[in-house]
Amino acid sequence: MKKPFSILLLLLVILGFSPGWTGTLSAASGKAPISGTPMLREQKLMLLRDYGTSARIKTEKGILADTEGDTILFYAYNFGTGSYYQTSATCRKIVALGTGFNLNIYVEDAEWARDPTRFTAAILEGIGNEYKNVILPTETTYFGTPPTGDFTILLMDIKDSGGDTYVSGYFDSTNENSVSNSNNRHMIYMDSKEGTPGNTTFYGTLAHEFQHFIHYNSDPFENTWVEEGLSGLARYVCGYSHQTSHVVAFSQAPTTSLTYWEDDLANYGATYLFMLYLSEKYEAATIRAIVANSGTGISGINNALYSRGYPVTVNDILKNWVVANYLNDSSISDGRYGYAASFSGITDAPGNITVTTTISSYTASGSGTVNKYAADYIKFTDLGDTYNIFVLIPYSLTESGIQNYSYTGSLGSFILSLSGLGSNLEANGVKQGTSNPTPVVLSRAASGKDLLHPQPPCGGFHRPARILEGLDPRGPLPGGGSLPLCPE
Repeated sequence: MKKPFSILLLLLVILGFSPGWTGTLSAASGKAPISGTPMLREQKLMLLRDYGTSARIKTEKGILADTEGDTILFYAYNFGTGSYYQTSATCRKIVALGTGFNLNIYVEDAEWARDPTRFTAAILEGIGNEYKNVILPTETTYFGTPPTGDFTILLMDIKDSGGDTYVSGYFDSTNENSVSNSNNRHMIYMDSKEGTPGNTTFYGTLAHEFQHFIHYNSDPFENTWVEEGLSGLARYVCGYSHQTSHVVAFSQAPTTSLTYWEDDLANYGATYLFMLYLSEKYEAATIRAIVANSGTGISGINNALYSRGYPVTVNDILKNWVVANYLNDSSISDGRYGYAASFSGITDAPGNITVTTTISSYTASGSGTVNKYAADYIKFTDLGDTYNIFVLIPYSLTESGIQNYSYTGSLGSFILSLSGLGSNLEANGVKQGTSNPTPVVLSRAASGKDLLHPQPPCGGFHRPARILEGLDPRGPLPGGGSLPLCPE
């Protein structure tokens, strides 16, 4: 039998500030779809600054005069050049929505000429039915009622800069205003060159962009990361499963910031998984409340949680979410450390993420940084006990800067001696064992006794005891005292 041993781990946490992480991540394989909507954010904000709501179109007063066979010029955006241009398109299908308004499906004439078999009557009818019977009612339930009026889907070759990704669709708020380069109609652009009209990815993109449309008309100033997370969720709740490339990208780079948007695939994955987790634990009504309230970012989500009667904040949720991404085990702690959704068929997904550092020989030392609202995963292996693995998860609870940490570990009793933890940086721990399938999550890292072996009772201050002692139940100890990690 291998002799049990453990390590003395000294984690010196140095709170500091530096510019946001600027790493990028390409698609896992082939071209991955991304939304063009966040690339138009500055234009949206300029329109809101210059016009407010005074230039909003008034299509709710009646239906458009479109008929099948009509050919008109549309303004579209070239993401490669950063400029608008016009392209001709023909109305190929009109679907009555049963509300007094219609869905008008246009196909770019150049795309029709390139390959009309991609736009058969059956495909266009399928798109109309999917929008009418699935996307519109589902998203109304989850995200709120869209503005009344006819709605247009333009199938076209969306011009982008190429590379490992392609712009699969976008919502341009310019069209919601009577200004230059506006088509003066509610509409979404869908790519039909890299994308395939009528397949799951196409419908997932349509659901994604329709959430942007609803959100703009409820809360146009919302932060990009919130909008993109909710649009990723829209794909899932409409029945189009996960966008695999986004989940894989984040799982391979789980240190990606939740709130600092860089338009990477990992950003899409992070924001989507957070909103998926949020919707599972706090219900669809909370998601709708996020869209409906005028708060943005962290404060907007906190407002929504409060309005629904949940006595938690984003910070409370994040500390469990970062563990769920590592474990994805809903069998422990009332399910807080796992997802209800299945990731079957996706190898790199919650429960199988890439850890930041793996340590198997001692004495060991190292350092790292934690991105804004993100986590690192430091895995200590070969500890020689029933629990022979310990994963330290430092996580940031601030948008004000990157957090720095360092650690040293040597043989001895398995305890943690910590300094510098506070409101900006906290840490969890996970005990695992190859011969013990049930992991133990240790919340709120602090100094203590041997962590590899059972310690009934905990021997430290649980939160009620801290309150009785007049201490902040979430804050650090005064005077740098030592407490064990206590399971919650």
